[in-house]
Amino acid sequence: MALERQGATGWWAMYPATPEEKNASTAATAWTTLALYHQLERKLVAPEQRDKVAQGHTQAQGEREQFGAFLAQRVSRPVALSGEERDRLFQEFLNWTKARERR
Repeated sequence: MALERQGATGWWAMYPATPEEKNASTAATAWTTLALYHQLERKLVAPEQRDKVAQGHTQAQGEREQFGAFLAQRVSRPVALSGEERDRLFQEFLNWTKARERR
């Protein structure tokens, strides 16, 4: 059921919505990916969907590592960032990632 609600580019919306990318939610995507991965570990994911779930988890891990590197290049102490500043930098990171994908 969760995989059926996934957006075309791999995101989930916070609430059931139209399949437009403007409805993508970072939080919903992160929590859904984490929940699906835990189900995968417990062999609760249908065999035909296991590769897709594993791929999503691997992609999320890679993006987390990229965001960490992105932060390290821009701030001296990422741990000391306010939530607002971290959110701003995350949006900058998303724009940077999209620009890299277009190349």
